[in-house]
Amino acid sequence: MGKFLIFIGNTKNGRLPFGIHLEEDALNEFMACVKDDLVVCWKGFSLYFANKEKLMKLDLQTSTPFVNSIPKCKPEKVNFPSFEQFVALCIDNGEPIGIDDLYMDQFLLYYLNNQEIVQTELAIKVSDLMKAVFSEDEEFIELTLRYFLGRGKGLTPSGDDILVGLLAVHAVSGMFSQTFLHVLKEIIQAEPITTDVSIEYLQYALNGKFSSVIVHIMNDLLTEASAELKQHFSDLVQVGHSSGVDSSFGILLGMLTIRRIK
Repeated sequence: MGKFLIFIGNTKNGRLPFGIHLEEDALNEFMACVKDDLVVCWKGFSLYFANKEKLMKLDLQTSTPFVNSIPKCKPEKVNFPSFEQFVALCIDNGEPIGIDDLYMDQFLLYYLNNQEIVQTELAIKVSDLMKAVFSEDEEFIELTLRYFLGRGKGLTPSGDDILVGLLAVHAVSGMFSQTFLHVLKEIIQAEPITTDVSIEYLQYALNGKFSSVIVHIMNDLLTEASAELKQHFSDLVQVGHSSGVDSSFGILLGMLTIRRIK
């Protein structure tokens, strides 16, 4: 509403931080009435949808509110006990990210063995991104972010999903530079560099709010030998065409970056 988006749908991809989630019967009934020419307005606890033929009301007074926030740790106490389990899941998944078909197992093979990764443009930019999160150099940060923002196809391009995953690690650690966060916020608020849906996800991520599938993963990573990580990882990588894989790659990059400096 206004400058912001509201998602109305089911929980197939988890609960979204800007979502209103309906039971399937109610959603089907609602969708059957939706037309392109509907005017939408918000009043009190209700959403109204109207055109010349009909008026629909979505009453939220009896709905259950939720907050998709991630618990924050003090930087000196940041630890990811289930990191190795997450890495193993990334390798076993076997699906490439949505940019240049980069496979996470290939990336990890080079990174964890301190080998020189093949210097494609993407490999160089991934390395730059891992440096940019701690940088105070606005020009370097902006140049790096502009490579990822809007890169890829779909409602949420792959580069944006990587950044959302990366920001989930910051939500836990609070360790990224304020300059990095400020530059990202300025870019997405100043210009239509990517899709409206991606901008919405990024704005929420900058405020520490994420889809429930990402919240579950981050909670698991903060738990020793999480019994639910495998299932939650599977839930995440099934989101979208490659969105879940891209987000998991962003989470992986964030953890690797923090481990490198600790």
